Formats: sequence, C-alpha cells, structure tokens
Amino acid sequence: MFHLFASSLTTLFVAIGPVEVASMFLALTAGMDAPHRRKLAILSATTALGVLLAFALGGIQLLELIGVGLPAFRTASLSRYFATPCALKHSVSEYAVASKK
Repeated sequence: MFHLFASSLTTLFVAIGPVEVASMFLALTAGMDAPHRRKLAILSATTALGVLLAFALGGIQLLELIGVGLPAFRTASLSRYFATPCALKHSVSEYAVASKK
C-alpha cells in the first residue's frame, strides 16, 4: 500500500510541477496585496483539487463514454510526450536560422 501511495504521489508531483506553478503564480500576482493573493491561491488549489478528484474518480468512465480505451489513451499520451521536445527543437532551430539573417 505504501508503494502505491509513494508512486502516485511522485507521479502527481512530477505532473503538476509545483516549482513552476509557484513561480508562475508569483509572477501573475506580483501587484496584488497579500490577503487577495492568499484568497486566490486557496481558490486555485481548491479548483485544481476538484479537477484532479473528478478525473481520478470518473476518468475511466469518461474515456469509455467517448469510446477511447485506456491503452489508446496511454499510447497517445506517450507519443505526445515524445513529440513535444521535437517541436521545441524545431522551433529553436528556426529561431536560430531567422536570427542569423
């Protein structure tokens, strides 16, 4: 049971990226006062928790409803995971070519 919990927590930590989210939150709320920023942080965390729980409890049923099997979803996610660095590399190389002109 502990192994499952640790694995799930690690996956959740990697998927959400709390360091990146915290820096983005601080940048977006730079001009706000502390009480308003705190209220916004609580609202954001509550909304994220609701979305995560909804998909944790009903994600498989949603995939079945739209006719997508879990193996197909995993394959699509994996291909998207590998396509992202390729797209980034392509855009960086285009930028390098454009900046040389």
